[in-house]
Amino acid sequence: MNGSLQSFNAEPTSSSALIAAADAGHAPANDFHGLSRGGGGGPDIGAIEYGTEAAPVEPDPEPLLSSGFTYQCQGLSCQLSASMDNRSELAYEWSLGDGNASTSNIVEHVYPAGGTYIVQLKVTDTSSGLSSTTSDTLSVSGQALDQPTIKLNAKAFQRPNGKRFVRLRWSGISTDITDIYRDGVLIASTFSYHLYSDRRESDDPDQMTYQVCQSGQQSCSESVLVNF
Repeated sequence: MNGSLQSFNAEPTSSSALIAAADAGHAPANDFHGLSRGGGGGPDIGAIEYGTEAAPVEPDPEPLLSSGFTYQCQGLSCQLSASMDNRSELAYEWSLGDGNASTSNIVEHVYPAGGTYIVQLKVTDTSSGLSSTTSDTLSVSGQALDQPTIKLNAKAFQRPNGKRFVRLRWSGISTDITDIYRDGVLIASTFSYHLYSDRRESDDPDQMTYQVCQSGQQSCSESVLVNF
């Protein structure tokens, strides 16, 4: 055996920097050859044998996503604000409890009548996909909003050549588009010029009903019966 190895002391001395730096209380009773420490076994690297593989570093847990919100109401008018969060890429989905929705972080909304409404907010972190949902019950008070009074006039015409048409005139619609219904079926969505002509064929029924509505809303005129 090589002389340098024969003279190798497998047990580091107690005054060595290795022993001084090692936590002997955590070292195994035997060295990695299975021999008791202090019995001349070797080569022994002391307490450094213990835990030669570093413990994995766990990443910091993803902070919880807040979907809370606050609100203030005066009469039928409410302002709802999503709670602040330090994430930059957030998507908001509000369900306001009366059939309306919003995707803003701050919502100004007027309810149609006094009562209680269950409001739900879902917040999604678009970068991680993490989402959270919160709901709360709002109580508002006040008189129901007056719906605009929509009036419709419908009159049938027949020319000497047999051509037929129905002329519609209306008032009270504030939206840019007016929806026109014949016998309960939508036949046109037109710019609100308050005038529309519905051409009819000679073999079409002689009697029909018409109604006009604000586009996308439930505010409509009374149905008007027309006869040729």
